Amino acid sequence: MNLCVRVRSLRSNLIGSFYRLSTAPAEIDGEASETVLIDDSDDAQAREEQIEKKRNVSRLAEAHYNLVNGQRPYEVPKALAHLTVKYNRKMYGKYGSASGVNPIQEMMDTAAKNRREQKLKILERDRDIADKFEKKERLVEEVRRHFGFKLDPRDERFQEMLVKREKEQKKKERLAKKEAKENMMIAKLQQKNVEISGGNIVVKE
Repeated sequence: MNLCVRVRSLRSNLIGSFYRLSTAPAEIDGEASETVLIDDSDDAQAREEQIEKKRNVSRLAEAHYNLVNGQRPYEVPKALAHLTVKYNRKMYGKYGSASGVNPIQEMMDTAAKNRREQKLKILERDRDIADKFEKKERLVEEVRRHFGFKLDPRDERFQEMLVKREKEQKKKERLAKKEAKENMMIAKLQQKNVEISGGNIVVKE
């Protein structure tokens, strides 16, 4: 019986010492060993993707599922149409920077240029309208001076005289344009004559 107790105590001492040795921190040359971290973020991400796929019980295609959830339908272009500028503009307009499309600086410059041109067109049109309005006012004033007294603009005589003055003014403008065009043609012809005569002159030595 005494022998049995000794074996049991020896066994427990032996197991205890093994346990102490296995759990004690290993030291190399008196320095503590470095802790090694295992990066399992890829595994966790893959596991998360699998869980997300299992959550998708709608049985929609990936593109349709993305559309329903407010994401870009395709991460990688699947057709030639997905490579066009129009498609990329549409994606950027709808999803912003999440679309993965980078707007080019040139496109932004072009848009700014178009806005400036549009503003200039509007200003020019406003100036043109103001000039026409001023011209009309002058015509009305001329007609009033012709009659010598203030006349209602809705009166027939006033309207007739106004139409007559407008026709006269248009005729003057047409004649001025025609004259300017003729002068320009004459200048061109004279220049051609000078060039032709200058080319035919032969210098004799």
